[in-house]
Amino acid sequence: MDTPQPTVWERWRQLLLASLVFLLPLAGLPWAMPNAAVGGRHPLALRDQAVRRLQAEAGPAGAVLYVETATGLLRSVDNGNTFAPADQSLPHRAPGRLSLVAWAAAPDDPAQVYVVVGRAPLLDLYASANAGETWELRGPVPAADKVRSLAVAPGAAETLFLAGRDQLWQSENGGRTWSAGWLLPADLRGEEPIRLALSDPGGQRFFASAGAGVWMGDVRQRAWSPVTDVPPLAEVGSLVAARTGGLVYAGGRKVVYVGWPADAALQWRSFAVHPAASGRLRALVVDPVVGETVYAVDEAGRVFRSSDAGQRWTLIEGTRGVVLDLAVDPVARNRLWLAGGDGLWWQEVAAPQPTPTPTATATPTPTPTATATPTPPPTPTPTRTPTATPTPSPTPTATPTATATPTASRTPTPSATPTATSTPTATPTGAAAEAPPAPPEGTPVPPPPPEATPPPPAETPTAEPATPTPRPPR
Repeated sequence: MDTPQPTVWERWRQLLLASLVFLLPLAGLPWAMPNAAVGGRHPLALRDQAVRRLQAEAGPAGAVLYVETATGLLRSVDNGNTFAPADQSLPHRAPGRLSLVAWAAAPDDPAQVYVVVGRAPLLDLYASANAGETWELRGPVPAADKVRSLAVAPGAAETLFLAGRDQLWQSENGGRTWSAGWLLPADLRGEEPIRLALSDPGGQRFFASAGAGVWMGDVRQRAWSPVTDVPPLAEVGSLVAARTGGLVYAGGRKVVYVGWPADAALQWRSFAVHPAASGRLRALVVDPVVGETVYAVDEAGRVFRSSDAGQRWTLIEGTRGVVLDLAVDPVARNRLWLAGGDGLWWQEVAAPQPTPTPTATATPTPTPTATATPTPPPTPTPTRTPTATPTPSPTPTATPTATATPTASRTPTPSATPTATSTPTATPTGAAAEAPPAPPEGTPVPPPPPEATPPPPAETPTAEPATPTPRPPR
Protein backbone atom coordinates (compact mmCIF):
# COMPACT_ATOMS: atom_id res chain seq x y z
CA MET A 1 0.00 0.00 0.00
CA ASP A 2 1.46 3.29 -1.01
CA THR A 3 1.91 5.89 1.75
CA PRO A 4 0.74 9.40 0.85
CA GLN A 5 3.58 11.76 0.03
CA PRO A 6 3.65 15.18 1.79
CA THR A 7 2.71 18.07 -0.33
CA VAL A 8 5.04 20.93 -1.18
CA TRP A 9 3.42 23.21 1.38
CA GLU A 10 3.84 20.64 4.12
CA ARG A 11 7.53 20.31 3.31
CA TRP A 12 8.01 24.09 3.55
CA ARG A 13 6.17 24.17 6.88
CA GLN A 14 8.39 21.43 8.32
CA LEU A 15 11.52 23.26 7.13
CA LEU A 16 10.33 26.52 8.69
CA LEU A 17 9.59 24.87 12.04
CA ALA A 18 13.02 23.22 12.08
CA SER A 19 14.70 26.55 11.36
CA LEU A 20 12.84 28.27 14.19
CA VAL A 21 13.79 25.54 16.63
CA PHE A 22 17.46 25.98 15.66
CA LEU A 23 17.57 29.79 15.66
CA LEU A 24 15.57 30.59 18.80
CA PRO A 25 18.40 29.66 21.24
CA LEU A 26 20.83 31.83 19.31
CA ALA A 27 18.45 34.78 19.34
CA GLY A 28 18.21 34.66 23.10
CA LEU A 29 21.97 34.39 23.66
CA PRO A 30 22.59 38.12 24.30
CA TRP A 31 19.94 38.18 27.03
CA ALA A 32 21.18 34.95 28.53
CA MET A 33 24.74 36.39 28.78
CA PRO A 34 24.30 40.07 29.63
CA ASN A 35 27.85 40.49 30.95
CA ALA A 36 29.66 38.87 28.05
CA ALA A 37 32.23 40.84 26.08
CA VAL A 38 30.87 42.25 22.83
CA GLY A 39 33.21 42.98 19.95
CA GLY A 40 36.35 43.15 22.08
CA ARG A 41 34.77 45.43 24.67
CA HIS A 42 34.22 44.25 28.21
CA PRO A 43 31.45 45.57 30.46
CA LEU A 44 32.15 47.21 33.78
CA ALA A 45 29.85 48.88 36.28
CA LEU A 46 26.85 51.18 35.74
CA ARG A 47 25.15 48.81 33.31
CA ASP A 48 21.76 50.49 33.77
CA GLN A 49 22.93 54.10 33.47
CA ALA A 50 24.06 56.40 30.72
CA VAL A 51 27.57 57.75 31.29
CA ARG A 52 27.77 61.23 29.84
CA ARG A 53 31.38 62.10 30.54
CA LEU A 54 34.45 60.62 32.22
CA GLN A 55 37.95 61.72 33.26
CA ALA A 56 40.85 59.52 34.39
CA GLU A 57 43.89 60.77 36.29
CA ALA A 58 46.87 59.09 37.94
CA GLY A 59 46.82 59.17 41.74
CA PRO A 60 49.36 58.06 44.37
CA ALA A 61 47.65 54.66 44.75
CA GLY A 62 46.63 54.15 41.12
CA ALA A 63 44.16 55.51 38.61
CA VAL A 64 41.21 57.62 39.77
CA LEU A 65 38.20 57.58 37.46
CA TYR A 66 35.38 60.16 37.59
CA VAL A 67 32.13 59.70 35.66
CA GLU A 68 29.05 61.87 35.27
CA THR A 69 25.62 60.24 35.08
CA ALA A 70 22.08 61.53 35.33
CA THR A 71 22.20 61.11 39.10
CA GLY A 72 25.46 62.99 39.70
CA LEU A 73 29.23 62.56 40.01
CA LEU A 74 30.76 59.14 40.80
CA ARG A 75 34.31 58.03 41.59
CA SER A 76 36.17 54.73 41.15
CA VAL A 77 39.58 53.71 42.43
CA ASP A 78 39.52 50.06 41.22
CA ASN A 79 39.66 50.52 37.44
CA GLY A 80 35.94 51.11 37.08
CA ASN A 81 34.71 47.90 38.67
CA THR A 82 32.87 49.71 41.47
CA PHE A 83 31.82 53.31 41.94
CA ALA A 84 30.99 55.44 44.95
CA PRO A 85 29.19 58.80 45.02
CA ALA A 86 31.56 61.79 45.00
CA ASP A 87 28.87 64.40 45.65
CA GLN A 88 27.35 63.40 48.98
CA SER A 89 27.74 66.78 50.67
CA LEU A 90 26.78 68.89 47.65
CA PRO A 91 23.36 70.55 47.42
CA HIS A 92 20.85 68.45 45.49
CA ARG A 93 17.77 69.91 43.86
CA ALA A 94 15.88 66.66 44.55
CA PRO A 95 16.62 63.35 46.29
CA GLY A 96 19.20 61.61 44.16
CA ARG A 97 19.38 64.52 41.70
CA LEU A 98 22.40 66.83 41.64
CA SER A 99 22.15 70.17 39.93
CA LEU A 100 25.52 69.62 38.29
CA VAL A 101 26.41 72.25 35.69
CA ALA A 102 30.15 71.70 35.10
CA TRP A 103 33.03 69.87 36.77
CA ALA A 104 36.76 69.21 36.30
CA ALA A 105 39.55 67.40 38.14
CA ALA A 106 43.10 68.73 38.31
CA PRO A 107 45.27 66.96 35.70
CA ASP A 108 48.19 66.35 38.07
CA ASP A 109 46.23 66.01 41.30
CA PRO A 110 43.03 63.92 40.93
CA ALA A 111 42.11 64.51 44.57
CA GLN A 112 41.47 68.17 43.67
CA VAL A 113 38.03 68.45 42.06
CA TYR A 114 35.85 71.46 41.23
CA VAL A 115 32.12 71.51 40.46
CA VAL A 116 29.63 74.22 39.53
CA VAL A 117 26.16 73.47 40.87
CA GLY A 118 22.87 75.32 41.03
CA ARG A 119 20.53 76.90 38.57
CA ALA A 120 21.20 80.15 36.74
CA PRO A 121 21.52 82.85 37.87
CA LEU A 122 22.41 81.22 41.22
CA LEU A 123 25.51 79.17 40.44
CA ASP A 124 28.15 78.30 43.05
CA LEU A 125 31.61 76.78 42.85
CA TYR A 126 32.59 73.99 45.25
CA ALA A 127 36.07 72.49 45.68
CA SER A 128 37.23 69.20 47.17
CA ALA A 129 40.78 68.27 48.14
CA ASN A 130 39.98 64.60 48.94
CA ALA A 131 38.36 63.31 45.74
CA GLY A 132 34.85 64.31 46.70
CA GLU A 133 34.70 63.07 50.28
CA THR A 134 34.08 66.61 51.54
CA TRP A 135 33.39 69.87 49.74
CA GLU A 136 34.09 73.53 50.44
CA LEU A 137 32.01 76.38 49.07
CA ARG A 138 34.28 78.83 47.24
CA GLY A 139 31.55 81.30 46.30
CA PRO A 140 29.38 82.29 43.34
CA VAL A 141 30.84 82.08 39.88
CA PRO A 142 31.15 85.28 37.81
CA ALA A 143 29.37 83.80 34.78
CA ALA A 144 26.18 83.20 36.70
CA ASP A 145 23.99 83.52 33.62
CA LYS A 146 25.63 80.69 31.67
CA VAL A 147 28.58 78.37 32.37
CA ARG A 148 29.73 76.72 29.16
CA SER A 149 33.04 75.22 30.28
CA LEU A 150 35.28 74.74 33.35
CA ALA A 151 38.95 73.77 33.02
CA VAL A 152 41.94 73.35 35.34
CA ALA A 153 45.41 74.27 34.11
CA PRO A 154 47.96 71.42 34.00
CA GLY A 155 50.63 71.78 36.66
CA ALA A 156 48.61 74.43 38.52
CA ALA A 157 45.77 72.81 40.46
CA GLU A 158 44.31 76.16 41.57
CA THR A 159 44.35 77.93 38.18
CA LEU A 160 40.83 77.75 36.77
CA PHE A 161 39.23 78.99 33.56
CA LEU A 162 35.49 79.54 33.31
CA ALA A 163 33.77 80.31 30.02
CA GLY A 164 30.47 82.14 30.10
CA ARG A 165 28.17 83.31 27.34
CA ASP A 166 30.36 86.23 26.24
CA GLN A 167 33.44 86.28 28.49
CA LEU A 168 36.25 84.11 29.82
CA TRP A 169 37.22 84.34 33.50
CA GLN A 170 40.36 83.21 35.32
CA SER A 171 41.09 82.38 38.96
CA GLU A 172 44.51 81.63 40.43
CA ASN A 173 43.37 80.63 43.93
CA GLY A 174 40.94 77.83 43.27
CA GLY A 175 37.89 79.97 42.58
CA ARG A 176 37.99 82.12 45.72
CA THR A 177 38.42 85.23 43.59
CA TRP A 178 38.22 85.80 39.85
CA SER A 179 40.02 88.24 37.59
CA ALA A 180 38.02 90.48 35.31
CA GLY A 181 36.98 88.48 32.31
CA TRP A 182 37.82 89.42 28.75
CA LEU A 183 35.45 89.19 25.83
CA LEU A 184 35.31 86.06 23.73
CA PRO A 185 35.61 86.42 19.95
CA ALA A 186 32.33 86.65 18.10
CA ASP A 187 32.72 83.07 16.83
CA LEU A 188 32.97 81.76 20.42
CA ARG A 189 29.98 83.57 21.89
CA GLY A 190 26.62 81.95 22.30
CA GLU A 191 24.90 79.09 24.10
CA GLU A 192 26.78 76.07 22.76
CA PRO A 193 29.31 74.34 25.04
CA ILE A 194 32.80 75.70 24.50
CA ARG A 195 35.80 73.36 24.43
CA LEU A 196 39.02 74.47 26.10
CA ALA A 197 42.39 72.77 25.54
CA LEU A 198 45.23 73.96 27.79
CA SER A 199 48.49 73.26 25.99
CA ASP A 200 51.19 74.44 28.41
CA PRO A 201 51.82 74.30 32.19
CA GLY A 202 50.14 77.11 34.04
CA GLY A 203 47.64 77.70 31.25
CA GLN A 204 49.36 80.74 29.72
CA ARG A 205 48.21 79.69 26.27
CA PHE A 206 45.13 77.67 25.37
CA PHE A 207 42.82 76.85 22.49
CA ALA A 208 39.06 77.14 22.31
CA SER A 209 36.27 76.13 19.95
CA ALA A 210 32.50 76.43 20.01
CA GLY A 211 31.98 74.05 17.10
CA ALA A 212 33.26 76.19 14.19
CA GLY A 213 36.99 76.83 13.80
CA VAL A 214 39.64 77.10 16.51
CA TRP A 215 40.93 80.16 18.35
CA MET A 216 44.11 80.63 20.41
CA GLY A 217 44.03 82.66 23.61
CA ASP A 218 47.02 84.37 25.25
CA VAL A 219 46.53 84.90 28.98
CA ARG A 220 49.36 87.42 29.39
CA GLN A 221 48.09 89.71 26.66
CA ARG A 222 44.41 88.79 27.05
CA ALA A 223 44.18 88.55 23.31
CA TRP A 224 42.66 86.13 20.82
CA SER A 225 43.85 85.07 17.40
CA PRO A 226 42.17 82.66 14.97
CA VAL A 227 43.97 79.51 13.89
CA THR A 228 44.03 80.28 10.20
CA ASP A 229 45.13 76.77 9.19
CA VAL A 230 41.79 75.42 10.47
CA PRO A 231 38.90 76.56 8.26
CA PRO A 232 36.63 78.96 10.16
CA LEU A 233 33.59 76.91 9.15
CA ALA A 234 35.15 73.56 10.06
CA GLU A 235 32.81 71.54 12.26
CA VAL A 236 34.89 70.87 15.37
CA GLY A 237 33.41 68.20 17.61
CA SER A 238 36.33 67.72 19.99
CA LEU A 239 39.47 69.54 21.09
CA VAL A 240 42.32 68.21 23.22
CA ALA A 241 45.98 69.05 23.97
CA ALA A 242 48.70 66.49 24.62
CA ARG A 243 50.45 66.66 27.98
CA THR A 244 53.81 65.95 26.36
CA GLY A 245 55.24 67.31 23.12
CA GLY A 246 52.94 70.33 22.85
CA LEU A 247 50.61 68.76 20.25
CA VAL A 248 47.02 69.97 19.88
CA TYR A 249 44.25 67.97 18.18
CA ALA A 250 40.90 69.20 16.84
CA GLY A 251 38.40 66.65 15.59
CA GLY A 252 36.39 67.64 12.52
CA ARG A 253 34.16 65.77 10.12
CA LYS A 254 36.13 62.70 9.05
CA VAL A 255 39.30 64.77 9.53
CA VAL A 256 41.60 65.74 12.36
CA TYR A 257 43.55 68.99 12.58
CA VAL A 258 46.92 68.68 14.32
CA GLY A 259 49.05 71.55 15.59
CA TRP A 260 52.80 70.99 15.97
CA PRO A 261 54.88 73.35 18.12
CA ALA A 262 57.24 75.43 15.99
CA ASP A 263 59.13 78.28 17.66
CA ALA A 264 56.54 80.41 19.44
CA ALA A 265 53.55 79.29 17.35
CA LEU A 266 51.96 76.10 16.04
CA GLN A 267 51.98 74.71 12.54
CA TRP A 268 48.66 73.04 11.73
CA ARG A 269 47.95 70.28 9.25
CA SER A 270 44.85 68.26 8.45
CA PHE A 271 44.69 64.48 8.01
CA ALA A 272 41.82 62.28 6.90
CA VAL A 273 40.67 59.68 9.40
CA HIS A 274 39.98 56.03 8.58
CA PRO A 275 37.60 55.47 5.62
CA ALA A 276 35.17 53.77 7.99
CA ALA A 277 34.75 56.98 10.03
CA SER A 278 31.44 58.79 9.77
CA GLY A 279 30.37 62.22 10.92
CA ARG A 280 32.32 64.39 13.34
CA LEU A 281 34.84 63.10 15.85
CA ARG A 282 32.81 63.48 19.02
CA ALA A 283 35.68 62.64 21.40
CA LEU A 284 39.49 62.66 21.37
CA VAL A 285 41.93 61.45 24.02
CA VAL A 286 45.74 61.44 23.97
CA ASP A 287 48.07 58.99 25.67
CA PRO A 288 49.44 60.70 28.81
CA VAL A 289 53.04 59.71 28.06
CA VAL A 290 53.31 59.52 24.26
CA GLY A 291 51.65 62.59 22.79
CA GLU A 292 51.71 61.16 19.25
CA THR A 293 49.25 58.39 20.19
CA VAL A 294 45.65 59.60 20.01
CA TYR A 295 42.26 57.84 20.10
CA ALA A 296 39.08 59.11 18.43
CA VAL A 297 35.39 58.22 18.46
CA ASP A 298 33.10 59.10 15.57
CA GLU A 299 29.36 59.65 15.68
CA ALA A 300 28.65 55.97 14.99
CA GLY A 301 30.62 54.85 18.03
CA ARG A 302 33.64 53.46 16.20
CA VAL A 303 37.01 53.83 17.90
CA PHE A 304 40.13 54.69 15.91
CA ARG A 305 43.76 55.00 16.89
CA SER A 306 46.73 56.87 15.45
CA SER A 307 50.33 56.37 16.57
CA ASP A 308 51.91 59.09 14.44
CA ALA A 309 50.04 62.24 15.51
CA GLY A 310 47.00 61.70 13.32
CA GLN A 311 48.71 60.96 10.02
CA ARG A 312 47.50 57.33 9.77
CA TRP A 313 44.55 55.71 11.54
CA THR A 314 43.45 52.15 12.29
CA LEU A 315 40.02 50.90 13.34
CA ILE A 316 40.36 49.14 16.67
CA GLU A 317 36.68 48.54 17.36
CA GLY A 318 33.45 48.58 15.37
CA THR A 319 30.05 49.86 16.31
CA ARG A 320 28.71 48.98 19.75
CA GLY A 321 26.11 51.53 20.71
CA VAL A 322 26.72 55.22 21.11
CA VAL A 323 30.05 56.15 22.71
CA LEU A 324 29.92 59.59 24.30
CA ASP A 325 33.40 59.83 25.81
CA LEU A 326 36.56 57.82 26.38
CA ALA A 327 39.69 57.88 28.55
CA VAL A 328 43.07 56.13 28.73
CA ASP A 329 44.25 54.42 31.89
CA PRO A 330 46.95 56.89 33.02
CA VAL A 331 48.86 54.23 34.99
CA ALA A 332 48.89 51.08 32.86
CA ARG A 333 48.05 52.87 29.56
CA ASN A 334 46.89 49.55 28.03
CA ARG A 335 43.25 50.04 28.98
CA LEU A 336 40.74 52.23 27.22
CA TRP A 337 37.54 53.22 29.04
CA LEU A 338 34.44 53.86 26.92
CA ALA A 339 31.38 55.71 28.20
CA GLY A 340 28.02 55.34 26.52
CA GLY A 341 24.31 55.05 26.94
CA ASP A 342 24.63 51.50 28.28
CA GLY A 343 27.16 52.10 31.01
CA LEU A 344 30.93 51.85 31.14
CA TRP A 345 33.05 49.47 29.08
CA TRP A 346 36.74 48.82 28.75
CA GLN A 347 38.95 47.60 25.93
CA GLU A 348 42.54 46.43 25.95
CA VAL A 349 44.97 48.33 23.72
CA ALA A 350 48.72 48.26 23.16
CA ALA A 351 50.48 50.76 25.38
CA PRO A 352 52.81 52.91 23.26
CA GLN A 353 56.39 53.21 24.36
CA PRO A 354 58.20 56.55 24.18
CA THR A 355 60.98 56.75 21.65
CA PRO A 356 64.49 57.10 23.10
CA THR A 357 64.93 60.68 21.93
CA PRO A 358 67.70 61.38 24.50
CA THR A 359 70.17 59.80 22.06
CA ALA A 360 70.21 63.11 20.25
CA THR A 361 71.78 64.75 23.27
CA ALA A 362 74.82 62.49 22.95
CA THR A 363 75.95 64.27 19.80
CA PRO A 364 76.92 67.51 21.52
CA THR A 365 79.24 65.64 23.88
CA PRO A 366 82.11 65.43 21.30
CA THR A 367 82.21 69.23 21.27
CA PRO A 368 84.27 69.39 24.49
CA THR A 369 86.99 67.38 22.76
CA ALA A 370 87.22 70.13 20.18
CA THR A 371 88.04 72.60 22.91
CA ALA A 372 91.02 70.46 23.86
CA THR A 373 92.65 71.27 20.50
CA PRO A 374 93.90 74.67 21.71
CA THR A 375 97.03 72.79 22.92
CA PRO A 376 99.10 74.83 20.38
CA PRO A 377 100.01 77.31 23.16
CA PRO A 378 103.29 75.38 23.48
CA THR A 379 104.23 76.69 20.04
CA PRO A 380 104.75 80.30 21.16
CA THR A 381 106.94 79.21 24.08
CA PRO A 382 109.70 77.76 21.88
CA THR A 383 109.79 80.98 19.89
CA ARG A 384 110.46 82.92 23.07
CA THR A 385 113.20 80.62 24.34
CA PRO A 386 115.56 81.26 21.42
CA THR A 387 115.11 84.98 21.81
CA ALA A 388 115.82 84.69 25.53
CA THR A 389 119.08 82.84 25.01
CA PRO A 390 120.79 85.55 22.98
CA THR A 391 119.90 88.18 25.53
CA PRO A 392 122.36 87.08 28.21
CA SER A 393 125.28 86.69 25.82
CA PRO A 394 125.19 90.14 24.22
CA THR A 395 124.65 92.00 27.45
CA PRO A 396 128.17 91.35 28.79
CA THR A 397 129.73 92.07 25.43
CA ALA A 398 127.66 95.19 25.00
CA THR A 399 129.01 96.87 28.10
CA PRO A 400 132.69 96.95 26.97
CA THR A 401 131.80 97.93 23.44
CA ALA A 402 129.66 100.82 24.69
CA THR A 403 132.79 102.47 26.12
CA ALA A 404 134.77 101.67 23.01
CA THR A 405 132.39 103.41 20.68
CA PRO A 406 135.31 105.40 19.08
CA THR A 407 136.77 102.14 17.80
CA ALA A 408 133.61 101.62 15.88
CA SER A 409 135.04 103.91 13.21
CA ARG A 410 137.88 101.52 12.62
CA THR A 411 135.91 98.31 12.53
CA PRO A 412 132.31 99.20 11.74
CA THR A 413 131.16 95.70 10.89
CA PRO A 414 131.98 93.88 14.17
CA SER A 415 130.90 96.75 16.42
CA ALA A 416 127.62 97.25 14.56
CA THR A 417 126.48 93.68 14.97
CA PRO A 418 126.88 93.53 18.75
CA THR A 419 125.27 96.91 19.28
CA ALA A 420 122.33 95.86 17.13
CA THR A 421 121.80 92.70 19.13
CA SER A 422 122.28 94.44 22.44
CA THR A 423 119.80 97.21 21.80
CA PRO A 424 116.69 94.97 21.44
CA THR A 425 117.19 93.17 24.72
CA ALA A 426 118.91 95.91 26.69
CA THR A 427 116.93 98.87 25.44
CA PRO A 428 117.21 100.51 28.85
CA THR A 429 121.06 100.32 28.61
CA GLY A 430 120.88 101.94 25.21
CA ALA A 431 118.85 104.73 26.75
CA ALA A 432 121.43 105.04 29.46
CA ALA A 433 124.16 105.23 26.84
CA GLU A 434 122.34 108.06 25.15
CA ALA A 435 121.77 109.81 28.46
CA PRO A 436 125.47 110.10 29.39
CA PRO A 437 126.80 112.01 26.40
CA ALA A 438 128.99 113.62 29.11
CA PRO A 439 132.11 111.83 27.96
CA PRO A 440 133.12 114.66 25.62
CA GLU A 441 136.22 112.77 24.82
CA GLY A 442 134.46 111.32 21.85
CA THR A 443 133.24 114.64 20.54
CA PRO A 444 135.48 114.52 17.45
CA VAL A 445 133.77 111.25 16.52
CA PRO A 446 130.03 111.96 15.98
CA PRO A 447 127.63 109.03 16.23
CA PRO A 448 127.48 107.44 12.82
CA PRO A 449 123.97 107.76 11.28
CA PRO A 450 124.08 104.33 9.57
CA GLU A 451 124.54 102.64 12.95
CA ALA A 452 121.45 104.40 14.37
CA THR A 453 119.28 102.82 11.68
CA PRO A 454 119.95 99.19 12.73
CA PRO A 455 118.19 99.56 16.14
CA PRO A 456 114.71 99.94 14.62
CA PRO A 457 114.88 96.56 12.86
CA ALA A 458 116.20 95.14 16.11
CA GLU A 459 113.05 96.36 17.89
CA THR A 460 110.84 94.35 15.58
CA PRO A 461 111.77 91.08 17.34
CA THR A 462 110.49 92.62 20.58
CA ALA A 463 107.10 93.11 18.87
CA GLU A 464 106.98 89.40 17.93
CA PRO A 465 106.63 88.10 21.49
CA ALA A 466 103.90 90.67 22.07
CA THR A 467 101.66 88.72 19.64
CA PRO A 468 102.26 85.04 20.47
CA THR A 469 98.89 84.08 18.78
CA PRO A 470 97.55 81.72 21.49
CA ARG A 471 93.92 82.09 20.35
CA PRO A 472 91.86 78.87 20.13
CA PRO A 473 90.99 77.86 16.60
CA ARG A 474 87.51 78.81 15.50
